[in-house]
Amino acid sequence: MTRILVSRLPTIVTAVPGTEPWGPVDRLFNQLSHEFFSSFGPVEGAWPNLDAGAVALPRADVEDKGDSFEIRADIPGVTKDKIDVRVQGNLVTISAENNSETTDDSKTYVRRERTYQGFQRSLELPEPVVADKVQAQYRDGVLHVTVPKAHPVTEQKVKVE
Repeated sequence: MTRILVSRLPTIVTAVPGTEPWGPVDRLFNQLSHEFFSSFGPVEGAWPNLDAGAVALPRADVEDKGDSFEIRADIPGVTKDKIDVRVQGNLVTISAENNSETTDDSKTYVRRERTYQGFQRSLELPEPVVADKVQAQYRDGVLHVTVPKAHPVTEQKVKVE
């Protein structure tokens, strides 16, 4: 009896743009969630309609620095006077909006798309914080928020008797 060893090589599958398996599901979810939540009132970026040019929620990093939390959020294209940072309990809410609507009466538009980018993002921190000591700085499209802890954990050496 002769045995034949068959080697299984990995198959490389490439997707043709527009034929990815989850694309239609993602588009349907975005449409349904936008329609559902807009029935409660204006949707201000919480469930963005990506086809309309709205931005998705910004990426944010939260780092534990021992005595404080450092939050870094990417918010490009927004001026610092349009950014709002609020602290309630251990919940930090960052919101921003950017409206680039301009008016030009000398032009006759057949179609005009106005851009509104807005979002609101809440981050729950794992420990109580001191709300009145929070500091925020915005440079080069990145928001840095330093949130001091209410009771920072400190290491103490215990004498053994």
